[in-house]
Amino acid sequence: MVLIRHRYADYKGEAAIIVEYTVAYKDVFSMKYLYSLMHQWLVDEGYAPEDDSKFSEAFYAQRESPISGKEIWVMWRLSKETENPLFRYDVDIDIHVMGMKEVEVILQGKKVKADKGEVEIVVRGNIVTQFEKWEGNSFLKPLKSTIVKKIYGGKYAELKVVLVKDMYDF
Repeated sequence: MVLIRHRYADYKGEAAIIVEYTVAYKDVFSMKYLYSLMHQWLVDEGYAPEDDSKFSEAFYAQRESPISGKEIWVMWRLSKETENPLFRYDVDIDIHVMGMKEVEVILQGKKVKADKGEVEIVVRGNIVTQFEKWEGNSFLKPLKSTIVKKIYGGKYAELKVVLVKDMYDF
């Protein structure tokens, strides 16, 4: 039996959702191209490793029906270190494809295979404060929130701007 838990259930640091949006599209598209385009962007921007065996695809499920077509769920959980070791970017991307069927369309006078259906992509960008690096330091441990607010307040604001820009570029 698999226990489903929140990503930060046992996390000792703090995680804040900075940006969250949903993109929904219902028409003809290429799922293979969309998948590879998103994957490659994440690799190029440093949110995912080059090595596909280390790519963090937390969940993939596919159900097929001759009547309603394919339904696909994909969940990616990715992380990117910032220049400040206290903070990290975590990105959650959930892809849900419904009613996908293979069709042929005419593109520039040629027949090409494509997919027809509905795809919904949910993107969440989080900034995580990595307090676990301070667990052994009894002096800094009680001052966590003060240090983040007073000393790193400006840096935190800069990191938020970068994350929002990256997620909307995605």
